[in-house]
Amino acid sequence: MKLLITILLTLQTIITYSAIEVPKIKSIDSLKLKNDENNILTLISNVTIENTNGIDISGKDLKIAIFYNKYNLGIGQCDENFKLESKSTSPVKIDIQLYLDSIPENLRMKLFEMDSIPLKMELSFKGTLGIKHKKDGEFNLKFSDLQSALINSYFSDEEIELKDMKVESSTMMTTKFGAILSIKNKFPIDLLIKNTEINIFDLKKGGTKIGLVDIGKDLKIEKDTISQIPSKFIIDNNKAAATGFGKVLSGYFDYYAIGNILLTMNDLDFKVPINLHFVYYPLSNKVKIIQE
Repeated sequence: MKLLITILLTLQTIITYSAIEVPKIKSIDSLKLKNDENNILTLISNVTIENTNGIDISGKDLKIAIFYNKYNLGIGQCDENFKLESKSTSPVKIDIQLYLDSIPENLRMKLFEMDSIPLKMELSFKGTLGIKHKKDGEFNLKFSDLQSALINSYFSDEEIELKDMKVESSTMMTTKFGAILSIKNKFPIDLLIKNTEINIFDLKKGGTKIGLVDIGKDLKIEKDTISQIPSKFIIDNNKAAATGFGKVLSGYFDYYAIGNILLTMNDLDFKVPINLHFVYYPLSNKVKIIQE
């Protein structure tokens, strides 16, 4: 009788697991580059996976094959035992290998221009009874999520710093500041500053646009280095004065450089947000950089 019950329970488990819905990747929480060799990009990711089934899914040898149309983009693997709780989300660490040469150049650029990339996933794993399972599913990878994961892992206020700022010239129309923008590249590969979209405002959250920042373009930042980039901060004095008479009487102006640096990595473009604060004292022609 015990043997019969065991067999029935085993069969029920097998039937239940064979009917599971493929878990879904809900978000990419962090993403770090491990290396870039032979056009294979190896990444370490922490993702949140949603299990919509009424049972827990646990096991080992979790693998994910990633496809776009007929092209195999790469493979992900979780080397640890995992457990996805039922009707819930769970964090999982997945090592990913992306095959950079597997996609034609024209299609690669098309992918990076999309708001989200529709991917097909083949998920396979070995369950608690040693039974192998394989399911197909779909996942829309939002480019903004990929970008945020990279920025959160590699860029912070400590990686981008404003230094050695001083007034270069001042007329009735404009005031020009020279400074060094220090950028630390923690990526294991070189980066290229493709362009910048940085404007100067009178308020921390925006407000009136009163100037712009020019740090050049097509500037290479080598891996594991800190680049000191000469930068120009140009203020329209009429616009700055028009933001409030009280600021003129106070004897100083708060300026906020807000925007993005457009970086390129292996033909992948992504934006790094910038928010820098400095104070200008026109009577003494001095500048103070505010670290926030």
